Amino acid sequence: MSKISIAFVLLAASLVQAAQPMYGQCGGAGYTGDTTCVSGGVCTKVNDFYSQCLPGAAAPTTSTTTTTTTTTTSTTPTTTVTSVPVPSKTPIAGADASTADVVAAFNQYNVTTRFGLTFNPSAILGVRFSAQSQSFKAGQDVARNITLNTPELSLWGLQDPGLGPFVIVMADPDVPTPANPSYSPVRHWLAGNYYGTPTSNVLTPSGTAITPYFQPTPGVGSPAHRYTYLLYKQPDNFNQQRVVTSQTSIVNWNVTQFAAQTGLGNPIAGTFMMTVM
Repeated sequence: MSKISIAFVLLAASLVQAAQPMYGQCGGAGYTGDTTCVSGGVCTKVNDFYSQCLPGAAAPTTSTTTTTTTTTTSTTPTTTVTSVPVPSKTPIAGADASTADVVAAFNQYNVTTRFGLTFNPSAILGVRFSAQSQSFKAGQDVARNITLNTPELSLWGLQDPGLGPFVIVMADPDVPTPANPSYSPVRHWLAGNYYGTPTSNVLTPSGTAITPYFQPTPGVGSPAHRYTYLLYKQPDNFNQQRVVTSQTSIVNWNVTQFAAQTGLGNPIAGTFMMTVM
């Protein structure tokens, strides 16, 4: 090939290469090259196998703004007792873990029916007889020989029961025997003005008991008695009540009627123990 022919071929290739961005292939089946046309060119489909850059209105440039929206989902916990534990307080050692357990025991042993109670407790009542002992679960056997002294009360709940004052009631519905409760209920303890603190479950009494605590004393040979403790929120005028005084008989005492007469309402907590002589 002559030098003139070679120069012509190189010039033609140079011209084709220069024009390629406008008139070159930009698409088609199996094509892997550049698909962008120069300004003023449009990639135009000729057939399924070939698309070519041709002069024309340039495809509009679209500026896309992407907005990211972050959605925060707030989840509120739901509970049956329904709230959160009392700050800085913990469940009572030895006592029931939930009010549902207490209600189940009251129903199983017919305590609710025996006293005619409306019993929907919102807190757990702990009862223990010495600093060395723990509270007991509702329906648990408790030996009489440890029940000599006035017990210590504790209160804990998923719903904050407040700091008081509270009224404590203790009664025996099984005198002289569970099968023949002709003297029942017998009042074993009635006291108001029990107060809690923000940092402790323990309730502390202020004042004198209406009926001082006296030890469980089931009859010899009698099956276990259901010694029952009920805690109420104390109304403002409770200290002025005279429905029960230190002179009032302790036998055949209607606890529910007393609560209605003095404005106590329904108990907020309760428990009971099974004790024999």
